[in-house]
Amino acid sequence: MSGHVSGAAYVAAMDRDPTNHEYRRAFQSLAASLVPAGGRIFDFGSGPGIDARHYAESGLRVGAFDIDAGMREYFLAHCAG
Repeated sequence: MSGHVSGAAYVAAMDRDPTNHEYRRAFQSLAASLVPAGGRIFDFGSGPGIDARHYAESGLRVGAFDIDAGMREYFLAHCAG
């Protein structure tokens, strides 16, 4: 990726990279293994919320933050539930 990519464009770019899915699953699995079932996790630099959503769907209570407005906007639209 060149230049600033944020929000939906970031998600689309990451979805085009087949290795991203493998690495992301490994990272999510490792991070979740460090938190007790039903525990809390804070996703600092959460981007569009891909990992935060995964953690929430896995039963963790999630807090998240990203400095980029485009990422926060995408996060709010796709992770509200």
